[in-house]
Amino acid sequence: MHQVIKKIPFERRPFLFLLIPAASMLAGSLLILLFVGIFSFRSSDAKRLLKGELFYISQNVSKQFGDTSVQTVSLSESLSRSIENSLRGFNLSIGELSNNPQALEALLSNELNCLLLALERTSCTGVFLVLDVTVNPSLPNARYSRAGLYMRNTEPKSLDTVKLYLRGFPHLAHENDLALQSRWDMEFDVRDRDFFSEPLDQYLDNPHLPLSRLYYWTFQGAIPDLDEDIILCSIPVIGAGGQIFGVCGFEISSMNFRLNNSPDLNIYNRIVCVLSKLANNGIQPGEGLFSGNLNPGSGKASITRGTAGLNFYESSQTPLAGVHEELRLYPTNSPFHDETFVLTLAIPRQELDSLILGRNIRIILAFAVLLAVSIALAVYLSRRYARLMEKAAPPQIREAPLKNQMFEEFIKRCKTLTPTEKIIFDYYVQGLSNQKILAVKHMSLNTLKTHNTHIYGKLGVSSRDELLLYIELIKKSEGLEKIKDNIAQTP
Repeated sequence: MHQVIKKIPFERRPFLFLLIPAASMLAGSLLILLFVGIFSFRSSDAKRLLKGELFYISQNVSKQFGDTSVQTVSLSESLSRSIENSLRGFNLSIGELSNNPQALEALLSNELNCLLLALERTSCTGVFLVLDVTVNPSLPNARYSRAGLYMRNTEPKSLDTVKLYLRGFPHLAHENDLALQSRWDMEFDVRDRDFFSEPLDQYLDNPHLPLSRLYYWTFQGAIPDLDEDIILCSIPVIGAGGQIFGVCGFEISSMNFRLNNSPDLNIYNRIVCVLSKLANNGIQPGEGLFSGNLNPGSGKASITRGTAGLNFYESSQTPLAGVHEELRLYPTNSPFHDETFVLTLAIPRQELDSLILGRNIRIILAFAVLLAVSIALAVYLSRRYARLMEKAAPPQIREAPLKNQMFEEFIKRCKTLTPTEKIIFDYYVQGLSNQKILAVKHMSLNTLKTHNTHIYGKLGVSSRDELLLYIELIKKSEGLEKIKDNIAQTP
């Protein structure tokens, strides 16, 4: 290494000595950043931002759904008392209402205002009551038909909100200024409807459980083929003696979920929040609710562990990357406690990859700029240093002789000159200028420049000034004659 440095021209050595530390520092910084994972910053940043936003949304969802659960229990208790009073007034049991359509209609008319008032006190979209009776038990499929009421608000909720009437006696809608919805029908079809069967089955299996442990959340609607996705909270309506009156509950629509739980769209270009059930290490966006500006698709998305704490949600439609959090919608001693709901906040995998690539490119460009600045600064400082040394060195160095090692090295290099180069070197020793050398040798300026380049390279100097500096030092060391003798002896 020492021999290599000695071959470098004197003027360029400061540049080398400045460049090596700068390049070493940049290389060290790059290795440190690689070691600590700075190139996965965007993944870590995505996790941090998504986690923060998910925490806010989950708090909001937990409060809305928790409040709805409490209001569902309260609604059931209120309806139970009211229905018992009506039945007592009719002197009928709940089962005998099937043979008394007038009494059934009067009972539902009494409960309609109770349902509408309860709906106004919530942030929900709809309210329903399904009695365990039918208007006409002699009709085909009567065993699946149940009388009741179902009203919905149009979203967003305002003073001008129209209340839609989906189930019940039609003239009750006209009497209460309710709009018959296009899917209106007289009664509910509870065939394969878990909002009706699950709460009642669990009550029959666990009659000792309090009402607050029997509410049930489901993404299956009370009406088949409704025009939007919903989630229902249903609960049994039980009389004081334990007799089953039916079920009641509230509905939260997909529009309601979007309005109340939309993620911050300024975080990423495309982002989605999905509420769904967790099953077999996957989520079912198509069987849940979502908000944001990205449709997650309808197929199952399996969950795999990604980079920097993110999860990947693999599906056949839009692969996602994000975070999720389990929501406990049931108390620990609920028969539905094992059902796990999950809230997921994610962005497209493609967008995450683009962000990571863009971040890496910016880091590489930043290092390239720093390296270019370091090189430019090293060049500037080395040239400035060389010029200052050329000006400052002669009056200081002339007082001391040239060291023997440097002198012997210079003599060896002089021996490598060609005859013409030796003559030109001798002219420089005599103090001739370039113009006088051109006149004496009868050569062109370009030829002289070519010889000078060869002389500088062989003697290890970078310019005529540096060469004259060496000659002056040699004169002070009284070694000029020795150089001439060595040059003369060289064939």
